[in-house]
Amino acid sequence: MVRVVIRLFIIIFGLIDVLYILWVLVNDIINHKIPFYSTLVESLKVGDSYSNGSILFSFLSIFSFFLIISICFSGPLLIMKKKAGIYMSFFQFPFRVITFIPPTFFFVSPLLFTLFESITLSLIIILAFEVLKFYIEINWLKSLRKSRECG
Repeated sequence: MVRVVIRLFIIIFGLIDVLYILWVLVNDIINHKIPFYSTLVESLKVGDSYSNGSILFSFLSIFSFFLIISICFSGPLLIMKKKAGIYMSFFQFPFRVITFIPPTFFFVSPLLFTLFESITLSLIIILAFEVLKFYIEINWLKSLRKSRECG
């Protein structure tokens, strides 16, 4: 029963990633932009104007771009319950938290910021959801290993 629930969560995480990518694509197309590329260019311009040419903001913009591209792959892999999707998700974890890339920020933040006036509390809850996701993914990998050892 627990394995079934964990597998369901893995699929849900993949669906959320796919929905996020679709949202980005549709948003860019509606605004007559080249999906993903236009966002990167705009981010680099904003970073340059606010950071006085600091390479740190440019690095974060480029890294966020590659993170979003990697989500294009991890989402479908998670839906198919492939270990590669989990490993990509592990790699993405710290950068999702730093850059507030979904799943949790995208779907939970509007609700949290409405319910709690404290931005700090909302961010702590978002971080807790990301940690929970990470924990569920680790448990799924452990259950796969146990099923291979027993079967």
